[in-house]
Amino acid sequence: MKTKKSIFNYITILILLLTVIFSGSTVWAQTDSVDISTLDHSDPTIYAANIYAHYYNISKTEALERFKLQNVIGKLDNDLSINEPETFAGLWIEHSPYKVVIQCTTDGSNIIKPYLSSELSGLIEVRIVKRSLKELQQLQLDLLKQINALGLDVSTSINVKTNQIEIRTVNIDQTESMLSFDKFSIPDYVKIIEVPSLPTPCTTVYGGLTMWNPNSAFTSGFAVVTYGGTRGIASAAHCDNTVWINPYGGTPQTTHFQSENKTYYYDVQWHTVDVNVTNLIQYFSDGSTTSITSVTPRDTQPIGAYVAKYGRTTGFTMGQIDSKNNTVPQVQYCMPTFIHVANTLGYPNGICQEGDSGGPFYWDHSAWGICTNKDYIGGGFYMAANYILSGLNVNVLTTP
Repeated sequence: MKTKKSIFNYITILILLLTVIFSGSTVWAQTDSVDISTLDHSDPTIYAANIYAHYYNISKTEALERFKLQNVIGKLDNDLSINEPETFAGLWIEHSPYKVVIQCTTDGSNIIKPYLSSELSGLIEVRIVKRSLKELQQLQLDLLKQINALGLDVSTSINVKTNQIEIRTVNIDQTESMLSFDKFSIPDYVKIIEVPSLPTPCTTVYGGLTMWNPNSAFTSGFAVVTYGGTRGIASAAHCDNTVWINPYGGTPQTTHFQSENKTYYYDVQWHTVDVNVTNLIQYFSDGSTTSITSVTPRDTQPIGAYVAKYGRTTGFTMGQIDSKNNTVPQVQYCMPTFIHVANTLGYPNGICQEGDSGGPFYWDHSAWGICTNKDYIGGGFYMAANYILSGLNVNVLTTP
């Protein structure tokens, strides 16, 4: 006679078997777990194979064989792109069940046959779609020209699986209304997707950060953007051109000098970086930031107004504007348009010190100027922020 315990065990086994049948080979992810820290990590390929094998419920040997096939499939992708551009519409690997899907604009079985190696026997599935990959790539370039001309803040990609160009935006209504297509309708090869935020790298830079090289250090000013959408960071032109920038708590990033202007009204330069740039400035030494959403022109910055600053040396300071018609010595043919801020609150180290050059002067959420000089009585000077546009042909970035 079966005990209650044995009956329970049979039922448990039956449930597990049914789960495997209806859920496929990835059931392990729900019923089993692995501590990857215990896997052999002396060889990175073996380590990866162990994780992959466990995830797809296959042997480590089969996992390694699939890894080797990736090189074969990569060569196939390249060969078809080069030799069959009018027909080939892309390929991808599927892992459960394992296969290679190849898309063509006609029945491509005979076209791709000469390119297939014996390792791929039984793994190929061919599908027919409307447009070749080459055609989609050209359509994407055409779209990007329109997007850049409109200044749309979107990201685009080609979805090979759906044979479409995807446009991702945080405002789908605005994007749809601004983009113009033939017959005023979105073509079937374009899909506009609304997303919570656009892709972002893992590191972000902004104003108020340290910019440095072994010989000197100064401060980043405001984030800037070209009319074409390229983002960068501004600072003072009298500072070095070859520098790194230190994201708060992050890894130093290489900057790429773009241009500078150190004549007449200007002491400003700008750099691009390989990470995200946003419209923030640091305002406190603990990394606290605030957003910049507007620019206050020099003509609307009244004498007597308070303005705040952040620099790598003195941190947060603030003072009153006491003069708007100053010249500074480092600027060639300098015109009297630089603004002086008095140390009215009596900071022991003054409004500015060496290392603060390039840092942001601001008030509320508005950009007022780029720090350029200190004086002997504790005051500081800045170039008005609206001169960044006329001096460098880039705008202060006022959106995330």
